Amino acid sequence: MSSCWARALEHDSPTLLFRLACEHLVSARVIRPGVIKVIERVATAREAASGETFDRVVHLLTARRQVELAGSGTMPAR
Repeated sequence: MSSCWARALEHDSPTLLFRLACEHLVSARVIRPGVIKVIERVATAREAASGETFDRVVHLLTARRQVELAGSGTMPAR
């Protein structure tokens, strides 16, 4: 599901990511896993994408802004 992780960097909608993951599985002729497994993988991909996005922009944030974001819960745990 590495394609799901890559798409998660581009899109934040869980519904869209779920649909894209299902389309990928169908096109690859993979026997579709259970819905729960796909949902779990989409959630994992979104978490990884959030961390990657943070890693890419953290150097642009001031120390004060990092503290503000950490307090608001919008920054991924590192």
